[in-house]
Parts: sequence; structure tokens; C-alpha cells
Amino acid sequence: MAGYGDESSHGSVGRWGDRDERDHPREHRHRHDDRRRFDMHRFIQMGPRPLVGGETPDAAEDWLERMESCFRSFQCTAEQQMETLSFLLEGRARKWWRSTSAPIIQERGVVTWEDFRAAFSRLYFPPALRQVKTMELLSLKQGSMSVDEYQQKFFELFPYAPHINASSEAKYDHFLQGLNQEIYDRVSVCDDLTSYEGLVNRCRQAEISLQ
Repeated sequence: MAGYGDESSHGSVGRWGDRDERDHPREHRHRHDDRRRFDMHRFIQMGPRPLVGGETPDAAEDWLERMESCFRSFQCTAEQQMETLSFLLEGRARKWWRSTSAPIIQERGVVTWEDFRAAFSRLYFPPALRQVKTMELLSLKQGSMSVDEYQQKFFELFPYAPHINASSEAKYDHFLQGLNQEIYDRVSVCDDLTSYEGLVNRCRQAEISLQ
């Protein structure tokens, strides 16, 4: 007869008195799935609202940035990235991605977040729109806008010109050249300014002093 604690009747005992999970793979798998569902639930709670299709480019850019921020926070694997994506596409967006990803899956057997990101960019930021918005950014002048209004307009146009947005030096130069003359004269002579953010702050100070 088996006695109390006999491993033959209760499974092997682990270091802390727990039964070895290898003896109960179904139970171990069930607990693992519970944790996974919980993490997915938290991601959906903390992530962006579902993408439904037809969003403005600005809203689409915000959605993409929020998704990638959550990926970093949750340390998502490539598989988990695509799994969460399937929960956050609805309506036209789901139909669009299904048709867009089908040729990729047929060719490679798998689709990645990088594939989605590239297709997303083509959908919401097509070349013709990028060209128009980039020209608008390059020709932008402060005019009657306040420094904050001018900076906000720059911010709205950045997604269409990633080659400028990715370079602090390029942002610095374009912002500086579009300033009103009075503010330009005050900040262009400052040798200690080395960043776009620093330039914007100095322009705000110049604007206050002029008022």
C-alpha cells in the first residue's frame, strides 16, 4: 500500500513539495494558457482602440505608435505581436489586412509586424500624399502663428516626411528658416543651441520677451 507522500501515488515531488509538472502536462499547459490570456487581456486594455479603417493619417500614426509602445512595454515576441494585431483590427481594416497579407503568407508561409507596418504606411501615407505634405513642411513659415502654433503645425507634418523627422539637425534647420524675422534674429545667434527641442524652447522665450 502506498504511504503518505509516496511518489508512486502522487507523482514526483519537486524541490518545494510541488508535483513535477512533467507528470501533468495538461495541468501545466492550462496554467500557462491562463497567464497568456491574462496578458492578452491587459494588452488590449492598455493598447489603442481597434483600427477600423478610414482613419485620418494623424490618427493612424497615433495608433501605430501606441501599438509599438505596448509591444515594448510587454516585451512581445514576433508571434505575440501578430496575435494581438488580430484582436485589434475590425471592419474594413480587418478585410484590408486579410487581402494584403494573403500573398505574403502564400509566398513565405508567415507574415510579420514589419510586413504589416510597410503595408500600413503605403495605405495611410501613399507616395503622392507624402510628396505634397513634405513640400508643405519645407515651405512652412511662421507668419501670424505663435511659436507653439508653428511648432504644432511642424509636428502634424512630420509623419509625412520621415527623413526629416528622423534627423534632429534637419528639423532644427527647417524650423529655424521658417521663423518670423524678429524671433529668428534673436535665436540664430545663439551658439549654445544644438537640438530641435532646445531651439523651440528658446523661440518661446524670445516670443515672451518680445511681447
